[in-house]
Order: sequence, then structure tokens, then C-alpha cells
Amino acid sequence: MATPTVGWWEVILPDKAGADKARKFYGDVFGWKVGAADPQFDYSQISSKEAGIGGGIGPGPSGKAYVTFYVTVDDPDAYLKKVERAGGRTAMPTTPITPDTTIAQFTDPSGNLIGLLKASPPPAPRKPARATAAKRRTTTKRKTTAKKRTAGRSTTHARRAR
Repeated sequence: MATPTVGWWEVILPDKAGADKARKFYGDVFGWKVGAADPQFDYSQISSKEAGIGGGIGPGPSGKAYVTFYVTVDDPDAYLKKVERAGGRTAMPTTPITPDTTIAQFTDPSGNLIGLLKASPPPAPRKPARATAAKRRTTTKRKTTAKKRTAGRSTTHARRAR
């Protein structure tokens, strides 16, 4: 099991008008390209290329505004049990949001809302562009080093999951 890491964030607003203002605000302030709102949930995504870790902005069902982050884990139900044993409370049970992605939410003992995210399977690694034989000989060492640097980063699949 990989070490859980932050893999997603979201800014949730009380209603559509608030979500529209937030999308404009964050786009204007940070220059993020906010994706078109999903017609079913009015939820817009911000690419991880734009924001470091991918995220989203939209209205929530509770009618309250909040900001939360999602921790990527291998078994959200097991982590919800750990949360309960440690004094937290399940706020939303494990729920599928796409065929490959499930989320859950909990509150810590202070009442902060935190999410859990499981996305599977992780996307296949990108294949490097073909190089000439001479370039391959000179860049093989760099490619190996880059692979070592990126090994174990578990948020890549979560960024693309939503």
C-alpha cells in the first residue's frame, strides 16, 4: 500500500451563482483555465497542469461553502473505520462518482471536512517520444533517473480521475 497523499481539492459554494463567481475569481486571480461546468452537477475541473494537483469548483448539496482536500487511499472504507476509531466521524460513505473512482468524506475531531479518493486503475505510464539510436544511448541514464524521481507518486492517477 502506497503512502496516502493529497490527490484532489475542491471549492464548494452554496449555489450556482456562487460557483460561477468562484470560477471567475480563481481563473482571474491565478490564471487557471477552469473547465466547462459539467451539466449534471455544475462542477468545473481545474487541470493538474494548471494547479499542481487537480481540483474542482462547484455548488454543493448542503447549501454551505467549504474548501476541502482529498487524500488518495487504496481502501476508503478501511480508512473511514480508522477515522471513527481515532475520534472522527463519517460525513459521506464511500460513493462511486465514475466507474473507476470512489470518494468518501469525514470530519476530523475539530469538524474539518476531509475527503478520501480511490481511483483505479491508475493510467498507463506515458511512453517517451521515439528517439534516434544515438539520442537513446545518450539519454538512457536521464530517463532512468527521471523514473526513479517519479516512482511512488500516487497522485498522478487521482489527478486524472475526475
